[in-house]
Amino acid sequence: MVKRGDVRIYELYWDLYLIENLLLDGAMLVLTLLLMHKRICFMRVAIAAMLGAFMSTFVLVSGIRFGLLYILILFITGMIMMKLSMKQKEWNELMQGMVYYFTLMFAFAKLQQVSEWLLGGRVSGIVLVLLVIGIMSIVLSYMIYHNRRKRQKPVYSVELTERGISVELMALLDTGNTLREPFSGKPVSIVEGDVWRSIMGGVISEKFKVIPFYSIGQEHGILKGMEIDQLVIKQDDRQIVQKNAIIAFYEGKLSNDRSYQMILHQSLLI
Repeated sequence: MVKRGDVRIYELYWDLYLIENLLLDGAMLVLTLLLMHKRICFMRVAIAAMLGAFMSTFVLVSGIRFGLLYILILFITGMIMMKLSMKQKEWNELMQGMVYYFTLMFAFAKLQQVSEWLLGGRVSGIVLVLLVIGIMSIVLSYMIYHNRRKRQKPVYSVELTERGISVELMALLDTGNTLREPFSGKPVSIVEGDVWRSIMGGVISEKFKVIPFYSIGQEHGILKGMEIDQLVIKQDDRQIVQKNAIIAFYEGKLSNDRSYQMILHQSLLI
């Protein structure tokens, strides 16, 4: 919610005031969520920005000026906007979000005053619109870059060897894989059972292992596995060799897009 210098002009062109506040509220909400390291849902931000813009326009058209009612409307609207834009709804985080949001709005208002003093009303308006567009472009570019980085998975070519037979698979390094064989304490990597059987002919020797595991939504479970002669991780300029490595068999698909068929233990590349 932003108060403009020339109220009479905005009362005549309230639709422009509504659009301007919609863009500005959206930009400031996104920046607030970035400062709080929160996941941004643009649909929720858009709804919250529409509410803020509508209330700003309502206050302008209704003639409400600074006072107790104005502050109350500002506070309630800000609280609702934070609840709409944030999935986390704890009181302390809502208050923190409001502090960030109104601080950004205050800074923007001061920037507007300075630009009007230096450039004049009409030119400063153009500059501020360009500034809002620039902020949104930077935020959007950051989100696209961040999402691409998250989708990039550390996948390596891995060679498994057992009884003189070698096979190469693509394997994902999963920092969440802390699975270990209970007796030896060796790290356990996970291979799709169908892939192993189709390539190695279902070889499971006397080195058969039973590996207990714990996961979210399942209190405990058992994976079948075995000890193989060698596991080699092929990195850019080196190879990491693990003798007598232990693998577990997962009866299902580890990757929906088939980009990898194995999950490496987190300690293998440290």
